[in-house]
Amino acid sequence: MAAKAIAIIDDEVDLVDLFQEALENNGFKVSTFIDPIQEY
Repeated sequence: MAAKAIAIIDDEVDLVDLFQEALENNGFKVSTFIDPIQEY
């Protein structure tokens, strides 16, 4: 089975951490970014 992956971009660190933890616990590989301009 292929790994599921998702990217989260948001300026709210707490929300990013929350979603990252929840998604990783459900088998996703998560990439997070806090500054959308820097990551673009």
